[in-house]
Order: sequence, then structure tokens, then C-alpha cells
Amino acid sequence: MPVMKQKSLQPATNFPYSEGILVTNDTANPIPAGRMVTFKRTVGTTATSGATLTVELADASSAARSKDPLLVTKHAIPAGKRGVCLPWMMLTGLDTSALSVGANVYLAAGANLGAPKLTAGAPTHARIIGVVFESHGSTGRVFCCPTMMAALN
Repeated sequence: MPVMKQKSLQPATNFPYSEGILVTNDTANPIPAGRMVTFKRTVGTTATSGATLTVELADASSAARSKDPLLVTKHAIPAGKRGVCLPWMMLTGLDTSALSVGANVYLAAGANLGAPKLTAGAPTHARIIGVVFESHGSTGRVFCCPTMMAALN
């Protein structure tokens, strides 16, 4: 067994390196990076594909699924392929100018499934997924931790 030196362990800054979860995109479309996903529910089947979980983009307009656990995609996952999801991630390069530092960020509804809602005001089904760390027109940052934020709702 290899020995790990304490000085080699570094704190996570943008995403947790060791907490990735291998998932399968079991939908017909690719899932972009930095999107919220939930476990895919299909009648008569399981939420797994072999040893991996199957995921789909989270839908904020679904009240029935408002308590489902969410994960964040680390990178784009092509349709039918495997990828990595994380329990939290610092989303960068966003237009957060409509929000102030510390403002809640919600899960977007409609055509923008799985994306953070970066406009002011809570949506109809208010699912908090993170908070604004930097308010800026092009370099805004959002700390996105959808599973932890579910407890705050």
C-alpha cells in the first residue's frame, strides 16, 4: 500500500478532487459541465447502468422531484457515455451582475434545465443550489452545493 505524506494533501478550491461520482448520461442529449443533475427515474428499471448511476438534468419546475438529491457535472457528459459528478463545485466565468455577494442562487426552470438561475428573484419552485461569491458581469463566481442547500429550503 502506498504511503501518502501529509504535505501532499491539499485543500480543494474549485471542486473536490476525491469526491467524484462516476455516472452515466442515459439521455439522448449531452449534459454540459457545471449543470445540476439528478438520478434518472424510469418506470420498471433501476437508476443504475451496470455499476454506475444514471443521471438526467434536474428540472426546477417539477414539484414532485423538488427534494431529490442533486449533483454537479464536473465536465460535459456525452449522450450514453460516462462522466463524473461532484457534490459541490465553484462555478466561474458567470454573469452574476444582477445578484449581490451572498445572494441565494436557485435552480433554473424551463428550457435551461440544470443551470443556475442568475437573475434576481426566486422562481416558482425555489430550489436553492448555491450562493454568489463574486458579483461581476463576466467573471462572477457561484459556490454551488445543491445537496447541502436542500436542507436550507
